[in-house]
Amino acid sequence: MPRTVNWELQGRVATLQLGNSLTNAVNQSFLHDFHHCLIEIEKQKQVKAIVVKSSQEKVFATTGLVKRGEEKEDSDKNQNLLYGVLKKLALMPYPTIAIVSGIAMGAGFELALACDLRIANESARFGFLNGTCPTAIGAAALIDLIGHSRAKEVMWFGQTIEASEACRLGIVNRILPTHQLMNEGLEMAFAAGAQHEKLFKAGKQLWQKVILEEQNSY
Repeated sequence: MPRTVNWELQGRVATLQLGNSLTNAVNQSFLHDFHHCLIEIEKQKQVKAIVVKSSQEKVFATTGLVKRGEEKEDSDKNQNLLYGVLKKLALMPYPTIAIVSGIAMGAGFELALACDLRIANESARFGFLNGTCPTAIGAAALIDLIGHSRAKEVMWFGQTIEASEACRLGIVNRILPTHQLMNEGLEMAFAAGAQHEKLFKAGKQLWQKVILEEQNSY
């Protein structure tokens, strides 16, 4: 069976491509494939940065649906799998950049939040669906970016954040035309990966400390 997440090397940058049908649903097979890709990338000593992108122009990734009658069991399993992938992505020892084109909702939003930087096009949308609860890592990352009060609004009321507002709040670093996203993402990855190792590690460790502290208190 073809993978729903694949990766390739572009110089010293590993590009992760999300390709789980038209919706990029974050389900069990998607999460297993994502995790395996991260493990494979870690073994490549030449990698200095990771770019995460979608194969779809209108969807980055969304929370996967489960079959009726399997909601509780599958939901719990998916949350555990998602938590493991988010934690591994957040703790990767080099810069991670999410290229968000279109919708990043629910678990898809959390995947973008777990990256160090995010760039998006004008059609990008972010948020959590009503009735869905983010993992402790997703919640902690959002709180770190926009503060407790605003983050609670987004999480509790299922608010959708448009690209311009996401940029104003600091969720997104830059907004660009769709055709420029990949080049910009790679340039950012090359630049970040070329930074002095000690300088990068200091910034990464500070972010990780915030994530883990918030995670324990959420």
